[in-house]
Amino acid sequence: MTMMRRAPRVLARSAVLAVVAGFVPLVATPSYGNAIPSGYRLIADAGSAASEGTIFTSHDDVTGSREIVRRDQDGSTSVVEPNGYDPEVSPDGQWLVFKRGTDSNTDHGDALYTQQLAVGPTSDTLLVSNSDYIVSYDISPDSTKVLYDQTCDLYITNIDSTGSPTDLGQLGAGCYADSPAYDPADPTKLAYDVSSDSGHGIFIYNTMTSTSTLLAGTGAGDFDPEWSADGSKIAYSHLGAQIGST
Repeated sequence: MTMMRRAPRVLARSAVLAVVAGFVPLVATPSYGNAIPSGYRLIADAGSAASEGTIFTSHDDVTGSREIVRRDQDGSTSVVEPNGYDPEVSPDGQWLVFKRGTDSNTDHGDALYTQQLAVGPTSDTLLVSNSDYIVSYDISPDSTKVLYDQTCDLYITNIDSTGSPTDLGQLGAGCYADSPAYDPADPTKLAYDVSSDSGHGIFIYNTMTSTSTLLAGTGAGDFDPEWSADGSKIAYSHLGAQIGST
């Protein structure tokens, strides 16, 4: 029997940004090295000097349609993906991971796709067929794998769609483990948040030992962890519009 997961948190943002190369975004959630107002989330920093720009979701509040758009530093724009949202760019600048679906209100059942950025939408490939919620996902530092939450577990799968996903198990009681993120300095360490009756806070999972540890100083209301580039600190959001780090 399939366990239905609770609806994901709905954050107040009208677009999601991804930095393709050293172009500093105007808006994003906590990330080291950028002074960013609330309302948007930094996704990635990747690419080459020849491809600097920002990739983000454009949302039509009237029709509910969403598309992924690229804006270059010269102000020019182009549609990267005509039917998708929540873009994540791989560190090597070669891959785009995004959601696609028809339910723009809850994102229930929206599937996960990949695109080779050099090829465009004709290379769109279904990565994860989703019958429940995928709240968040991250790309490994070497750009070969995608870490995501689905139903009650966390999974890792190859970004090129080969092989089968690795199930890391139910790391949060009651299907409340979300927002997994790779440590960019050590991909064997994954951060994620848990918000359930039996536990709250930011946790670190070690793929070598298959153990999870609560990050000291975190608890109820802390979510969306984001690593610093050297893996020494983690920024996270806190319900009540506060931002913390440890």
